[in-house]
Amino acid sequence: MFFGKDVFGGLARQVSIVVTVALASVGGAAAEDAENTVVYFGGDGVRNGVGVYGGFTYALNGDIATSGWVISANMGYATFWSPGSTSYTFDASVLLGYQWHTPDYYLALNLGGDFISNVDTPPTAGPAMGQKVGVIGQVGFETKASEAIYLSGFGAYATANQRIYGQVRVGYQDANYYTYGVEGIYGNELGSSPVTRIGVFVGGIEVGPGAVGVSVGYLDEWGSTVNDGAYLAVEYSVPLRF
Repeated sequence: MFFGKDVFGGLARQVSIVVTVALASVGGAAAEDAENTVVYFGGDGVRNGVGVYGGFTYALNGDIATSGWVISANMGYATFWSPGSTSYTFDASVLLGYQWHTPDYYLALNLGGDFISNVDTPPTAGPAMGQKVGVIGQVGFETKASEAIYLSGFGAYATANQRIYGQVRVGYQDANYYTYGVEGIYGNELGSSPVTRIGVFVGGIEVGPGAVGVSVGYLDEWGSTVNDGAYLAVEYSVPLRF
């Protein structure tokens, strides 16, 4: 499953991508020239599964790097294979939220609607199977100071299949707003065993008009070693003005 196996879509990446790209690229731009949107996409791979995702966040006040209301939408697709079966997951969400920017930190709260579809081949009758619609809430936090300790956290809960996701990152942000350090991730879903990841990350790498982030580490599925192994996640985000 998407959460249980931790092949996870754009939902969990959204907050940190938005603030990092805004800081790195908007800077001292005049308000009328500031970007109002961040578009992001990426991929996630574990021992027995892969996933891709994409989405955007749009600032209603016209400047993604200032406090105000935002609209976000994202979707993801993943497949997970095990002996005798293959799972396919599609999820999508649309959210309304508010972001606070201060000189020292960024904070965001989002609430919206969520859809998830889980299908197994051959079919199974697990509690998370089928299509479900629910409500999803998110909270995200990130420090902004350059040449300083870097902290970020993200949490999400979706009523559809009782999905839970949490991520914490601790590291350093340099003068160019590159970030690097260690991360810990927890994911769970109805009918699946909890999953944790421990790894390292680097973010804010300038590529073209946007920024790349990469993380790598080890995944542990509680109560079993069948799916334990390395993970790799790559994301790209670009600020735009519409």
